[in-house]
This record gives sequence, C-alpha cells and structure tokens, in this order.
Amino acid sequence: MRSPLLLLVPLLACSAGREQPVPPVDSTPSPTTTVAPADTGEAAALAAAGGRASRTGPTLTIRLPGGAPPVVLADDSTEGESYRSFRYHGPLTGTPFHLIRVGYYEGGSWMLIHESTGRQRPLDGRPVVAPGGIRLAAGNFDLEAAFEPNMVEVLRIDGDSLVSEWRVDPADWGPDSLAWVGDTLTLVQQWRETAGQYRPVRVRVARGSSGWSEVGRRVPADSTRH
Repeated sequence: MRSPLLLLVPLLACSAGREQPVPPVDSTPSPTTTVAPADTGEAAALAAAGGRASRTGPTLTIRLPGGAPPVVLADDSTEGESYRSFRYHGPLTGTPFHLIRVGYYEGGSWMLIHESTGRQRPLDGRPVVAPGGIRLAAGNFDLEAAFEPNMVEVLRIDGDSLVSEWRVDPADWGPDSLAWVGDTLTLVQQWRETAGQYRPVRVRVARGSSGWSEVGRRVPADSTRH
C-alpha cells in the first residue's frame, strides 16, 4: 500500500503547470452616505449679530427692540411653489436693515428687514450700499436659466422703506460687478453674443437733473465671458 504522501506529490506536480482560477471581483460600488455641509456662512453671520438674530432648526428669528414681536421666518421644504428657505447674511453695513437670502425651489431673491420696525422689503438682486448709506444698488445676471429676474436697480433708503429711483430689465445684456464710486454706480454690462458667450462693456450710471442715466462706457480688456 502506497503512502498518502506519495499520492499527493503527482497531484501537486500537475497543478503547478496549470493556471489557477482567479476568484471573480465584486464590481458593485460600496454604498455611500452624503451629508449636507453645515451653513458656515450663516453661522458666522448669526454669531456676529449680537443676539439680534438666531436660528432654531428651520426657523430664523429677527428680534426687534422695545419688546416688539420678532420677525419669524420658517423654512418650508415642500417641493414646488411652496418651497422656501431663509438664510441670514447679517446686518447690511451702513444701513438699518438685516439682509436675508430667500431660496425658492428654482432660483431665489433677497430680502431686507428693518432692524427697528421689522418691515420687510424684497429685492431681486443682492444690494450694494452707496457711500453714506443713503442709496443702494441691486443687480442680478440671469439671461440663460431665467429662474430669477435679469435686472439692475437703484433705490433710496427712506426710513424703513426703499424708493426705486431707476431700474432696467434688459433682454440682451446682464448686469455684473456692481460698485459705487462716490455717487456714481459702475457696472459691467455682459452683452450676449452667442449662447453662453458674452462681451463685457463697463458703464457708469449717475444721477442728473432728469434722473439716473448712463454717463460713460468702455470695453474692458477681457473682452469675452463664457
């Protein structure tokens, strides 16, 4: 009778010359978990508000002086026309207003809330305050998606209200890079050339005896925006 060890030797010799089967690799991707990032911008703005604004879950609260009822803005995550989100961007420097970003299911807008009366004033663009805090400009560039108005506006602060002094809703260009130089508003008009390509023209807008109007323009060196 042969030893079992002698029987194993021929088997090992045969298998050494043969390609061994490779176990199949599982190509199924591992499950991932997506975690929404914290809104650090709002957190910083709330921390700098000195207790005048706070958030509890989906609710943003703006506190008013003198024991007046606060302004309470509650997010609504329902899909569609009912969707709303309110994000605090801090006091609007040089003015008596708080600045809020309002989000819709598609697009968004801005809101000013007076720090004493709580009066709310919607804006179609983010405001840029003029020196002295008497006026502000708001502009929004949206010629492609059309989720938000494509516009530029100059408004005068009147107590807890805003008075529109000049507004343009152009169809062929979008306002970009709004800034104040003294009492003059500067901006770049992004003129649509082809789909997704724009030709910038820098303009100045000033207030004269007959109201606000363009007083100068030039084509910047960087002549195309994609």
